[in-house]
Amino acid sequence: MSERHTNANSDYTPGLDRLTRYALVVLAVAQALALYGLAQVIDDFDDLRWLYGAYAVVGLLPLLFYLGGTRLYDIRNLIAAAVLAPLLFGLGWHLGWLCEPFENRSYHTENFVFSFALSIGAAVFVLASYLRAWSAQHKPVFDYPQLLIYTHEQVFSVVLVSTFVGISWGVLALWAQLFDAIGITLFSQLLDNTLFVYLCNGLIAGIALVVIRNQPRLIATLSAITRGLLRVLLVPVALAIVLFAMALPWVGLEQIWATGRAASLMMLLSVVLLALFATAFLEAPHESGYPRPLRALVWVAVILLPLNVVLASWALGLRIGQHGLSVDRLWAAVLLALIAAYALSYALVILWSRAKASARLQRINVVMGLIVVGTLILVNTPLADLRALSAHNQAQRLTESRVAPERFDYNYLRDKLGAYGIAELKRLQDSDFAKGHPLAARRIAAVLQPSSGRDTALAVDTNDPDAVTAVFDIIPGDAAVPTELIAAVPQTMPWCLNAPGRCALVRVQRQAMTFWWIVTNPASTHPSGRTYGEIDGQWRQIGRVSSRGCSEQSVSDKNADVAPKALPGPFVAFEDSRCVYVVTPNEAYLRDLSDRR
Repeated sequence: MSERHTNANSDYTPGLDRLTRYALVVLAVAQALALYGLAQVIDDFDDLRWLYGAYAVVGLLPLLFYLGGTRLYDIRNLIAAAVLAPLLFGLGWHLGWLCEPFENRSYHTENFVFSFALSIGAAVFVLASYLRAWSAQHKPVFDYPQLLIYTHEQVFSVVLVSTFVGISWGVLALWAQLFDAIGITLFSQLLDNTLFVYLCNGLIAGIALVVIRNQPRLIATLSAITRGLLRVLLVPVALAIVLFAMALPWVGLEQIWATGRAASLMMLLSVVLLALFATAFLEAPHESGYPRPLRALVWVAVILLPLNVVLASWALGLRIGQHGLSVDRLWAAVLLALIAAYALSYALVILWSRAKASARLQRINVVMGLIVVGTLILVNTPLADLRALSAHNQAQRLTESRVAPERFDYNYLRDKLGAYGIAELKRLQDSDFAKGHPLAARRIAAVLQPSSGRDTALAVDTNDPDAVTAVFDIIPGDAAVPTELIAAVPQTMPWCLNAPGRCALVRVQRQAMTFWWIVTNPASTHPSGRTYGEIDGQWRQIGRVSSRGCSEQSVSDKNADVAPKALPGPFVAFEDSRCVYVVTPNEAYLRDLSDRR
């Protein structure tokens, strides 16, 4: 590592004083106790808004001080806490409101909580480096090399603390097993005690944190090693970007769209290049160790990034045009907008004046860091909640007949969009659209039925074949489903009645024989189910059907209404625009065939 970086690291990370070290350990233990207390009341807490608001503050606010606190008696810590605590509580309150309609919290809210914790946790992580820089400079003036060093230290702190905590629990488990072997079960009982687990976890993590943060030379060494390795990776990534752009005129755009993953692949490659460029090259391009041609390659790759952004935006736009807005696609759009801001600003600055590009791009990165934080916070508020946008768009697609009522994913509104999705379902239920589309009305009513578990059947009259049939997607749409098959579903596959569209009834033909499949999760990447055949005038299960070779592009086309066609060859295989399917006979069917010989 250069003398410049060594000096910078010693200036920026002087270590923690004794009082601050003790305070961080106490904070970790106090957080563990608070989380334990919340865990004890979570099942009895009726108002999720207050519960999730408290969890947001207790779980995320200490992270700011674990990573960004430098001195206990610093007024900036108080200012940061006064601003961030109410904000976190409000964000948690909104999350609790989103989850309130769900009776089964563990099933329906896990994705909501994960995305919230990941996005807001990332925002707090970034803010921690700005807090440290503010404290170090004694004023809100931020220097990019300084922020970069703090970010490195924070990453290493998180990784090393997590590793140490895992190793510590492994040691404790061995300790307990050792004493169990001689009949002393005290330590095993302690490890089974929830309070002990929380306290021990907080204490171990707190001690590990202060030890790691008080080793600036260790961080400097790890940072130098990491930067060196990332510089090695930067060259092939930059080369991939340049070669990809050069190949486009020859292969055309059709090859990109055929993959079905065009937007995600180009976005991922762009993020990797931006991260490597900002971390390992931008601060001191001439000290990177690259010869002039490799430095030129990196600059060219960054200039070409807007092309990736345009192509990824086009691919994402096509997906949204076909299937509407979803939370995943909106997250992709948010990420793409941030990538575009970086890529366009980088390209313009480099083209304008490459000699001064490094200093100007560093200033842009300082501003963009705050923009990223603001964006992550904004999408978790009612002002720009992605679930609200998705719920409105999906309901609009249904009412405007851009998707058929029998193909619409009603479950998605209920399970993935929270209070917004349920509100849209209730609005649709009371609308003229439901009155004019009985099938849609029945499915909306079924989805809105209260259930307490993942596989609890809906309130469907299983004695009414029409009501049971309406829960399924039927392929092809004009096929007449055998009554025996419908009558068997409540006993053999009751989970299919849990939600409309969860299963599909598919009629296929091979040679002179007709099969019926009951396929679970037909729009997933791995649809599978049971195969039924007519034997002696009765429909019996004769095996299973499983998918092979599904592509994202075809699987997402849930509006396909064409039955799979039989493939030639010795195997009982079928193919449609989605997948290749293989039918595997069961033992009972094979024995029956043997007995008939």
